[in-house]
Amino acid sequence: MGDMRKGWWVLALLLPVHAWAEDLPMTQEEAVRAVIARHPAVEATRRGEAGAEARRAQAETAYLPRLGLDATYRLAGPIPVLVMDTGLTPPGASGPLTIRREVGVLNNVSAGAKAGYRLFDFGARSARVDGAGEAVAASRAEQGERAADLALGVRKAYASAVFLGEAEAVTVRALATANEDRAQQVLRKQAGLGDDLALAAVDARVAELEARQSDLREKRAQALNSLALLLGRRADETVRPTETLAQLAGAATLRATEPVGTHPSIARLDAIGRGVRAQSVALGRQGLPALDVFGLVAWQYPKSFFETDASGVVYALGAAFSWDVFDGGMRSKQQRELEAKAAEIGALKRAADEDLVRRRADARSTLRASHGALRAARRALEAAEVYARIARTAAGAGTGTQLDVRRADDGVDRARLALLSAQYDAAMALGALWHAEGRAALQTTGLGEAKR
Repeated sequence: MGDMRKGWWVLALLLPVHAWAEDLPMTQEEAVRAVIARHPAVEATRRGEAGAEARRAQAETAYLPRLGLDATYRLAGPIPVLVMDTGLTPPGASGPLTIRREVGVLNNVSAGAKAGYRLFDFGARSARVDGAGEAVAASRAEQGERAADLALGVRKAYASAVFLGEAEAVTVRALATANEDRAQQVLRKQAGLGDDLALAAVDARVAELEARQSDLREKRAQALNSLALLLGRRADETVRPTETLAQLAGAATLRATEPVGTHPSIARLDAIGRGVRAQSVALGRQGLPALDVFGLVAWQYPKSFFETDASGVVYALGAAFSWDVFDGGMRSKQQRELEAKAAEIGALKRAADEDLVRRRADARSTLRASHGALRAARRALEAAEVYARIARTAAGAGTGTQLDVRRADDGVDRARLALLSAQYDAAMALGALWHAEGRAALQTTGLGEAKR
């Protein structure tokens, strides 16, 4: 009775844990999209794109006029005095008439508005805007690169977890058969029909399968933990893959229906190269003349230099022509720097293109080989299952031995594991191919659904 009460207490303690833990069923593509939507690496590139958009908007403000407001107060002294000798001597005066007048006032006040606009600059502004736009495109392409890298990591972790889980299930079935064989060998030995050698062989098989099961369970937990970390899940949340390895391997047919565009890394380098060329154009046009127009409206006291007893509105309109004819050779040196940068980007693009061509070729070759291995593994499994049925029939009829049955079961076990391995290789090769093609999340809701 006490043991029963103890069991109820243990169950009561375990129930909240199961109630709090969350089981998260996911297809592979659902996991890919979830990781891309929340991962900090992609978030950083989104922030970078937003910053590039802001810089492009800053460059576009060069097309807008500039308006400024100012107000000043100035105390200026001494006040200058204008002395004029008229050369005329009034009647009764001892000398010529001299006029003395203060020019200006001690206190000066003004408040006004100024507006200016660059009317013409040979397209220097448009080149700067184009360069800023290419920076936005480069940031967007970098986001695609990060998404493709994360998608590859998710697909590897997901396929590994599924493979290890199915391999563990095969091992569990084989272990159950081995334990049944061991029980029969024990009975046969007790009845005097068996020997220690047969029992030792079965014990060795059981030990091997138990070790394999433990190893597979641990590795599957590691794969699921990696997937949970990519998804940003809590420790009490368990990701449960909902697709089989056969579905993941069968999704290879999707690649023929999914259009492949420019790889994000190539698109990023293209955008950077165009941005460098736009900078070079803008730099060259900065050395050409520019024409600005401006206007000024202000209220001031005194109204003018000579009207020291009046205040009022004053205005000014004008145009300014500027041309930085010589800058000490700065622009030519900057042009050489940009030319070297453009050559560097071109070389990097060629290297990346060659690497992607090689990776795509390797992935396609591996995918074709895995398809061949899949067909061979299915035929081998069918043959092993036929042999196992024949061995059991022969053992039941007395024309075969239990050793033949164990060997046949071992063959089925190995054939199932070989099939799982071929399916895993196909899924991994498909993930590598999509990564080399720059794919992130597919447009389908899941590989299994797309396959069906």
